[in-house]
Amino acid sequence: MDQVDFPAPKKAGRGQYPCNLFKVSNLAIGMCYFTVGAVSSLQLTPTNLYLVQILDASPSDQTTIVILLQVPWALKLLFGFLSDAQPIFGMHRKPYLVMGMLLYSSMYLAYGWSRVDDFRMLCSCLFTATIGLIQMDVMADTMVVERSKFEDEANRGQLQATCYSMRFAGGVLGALMAIALTSHAHVKHEGFVRLLEGESGLDFSRHMRRHRHASASFHRSFAPATR
Repeated sequence: MDQVDFPAPKKAGRGQYPCNLFKVSNLAIGMCYFTVGAVSSLQLTPTNLYLVQILDASPSDQTTIVILLQVPWALKLLFGFLSDAQPIFGMHRKPYLVMGMLLYSSMYLAYGWSRVDDFRMLCSCLFTATIGLIQMDVMADTMVVERSKFEDEANRGQLQATCYSMRFAGGVLGALMAIALTSHAHVKHEGFVRLLEGESGLDFSRHMRRHRHASASFHRSFAPATR
């Protein structure tokens, strides 16, 4: 019997591998890493100043907030097992990723819209929002691991390194934004609530300019007249 030679499969061209982050189906992975880094840094400085200046939180209360922000990260393994065992609409990753994004955003929006300065409510919102953030992070990590199997030997590990670089860039940008916002806003109550509500930077800056103009007018009215 003659041996049949099957043609070798064609090598996929550049940009055709599932590990390419610039494919439309993979854009959410890089955006997720960048977002996780940005929001993790952005929330720290305004939250700390809000605790001190608005809630007049004691050192023990501030420690409680730090613990509530760190403890949920121990649940990363649980979310990984849950997404593996229980698909949603036949998908294991994307529904959990979207659920985490909605959970994180809704908690901050709920606290901002409530217009209530309450330490217990803040604790519950931050704890639940962190769970949503962890869910996003775990799903992104899992999708990167699944796609890294398609990397060739020369580029092994490049996908994961790129994703962590995007998270680092997001963290730097988030820290700079937090410094810029708090240095101009002085973390007044309305300014922090607007930040939690996710209003645009333009609206936030207009609010701060009106506040500065009002303060300047107040001081001029009581300043002694000079001729």
